[in-house]
Amino acid sequence: MVRWTCAAALLLTACASPQVAADDDPVEMQMCVDRDMLLRQLHSKFDETPIAVGLTSAGGVMELLISKQGRTWTLIVTRPSGLSCLFTAGEGWEPLPAPATEIRF
Repeated sequence: MVRWTCAAALLLTACASPQVAADDDPVEMQMCVDRDMLLRQLHSKFDETPIAVGLTSAGGVMELLISKQGRTWTLIVTRPSGLSCLFTAGEGWEPLPAPATEIRF
């Protein structure tokens, strides 16, 4: 919870005029800013860098950032409009080993 509060406060102070985006869900209001600005702030404050990226069904780009020591992590989504939104954040990132065989569901 402390990590989320710090990340949200960081995002609020990252720029002078953040935009509120609620394109997908009117209930969930997100603060969104320029992607480069958000990445610089996350790197400066938490030493986080992107380690994974994927495309969302809505056409956005999801990025997972973690700190070098794995203490903190952040998930951001960059919308087609170019704004990046803090989706969630936490502490204690721990990668899992790659599976030795194909996983079947």
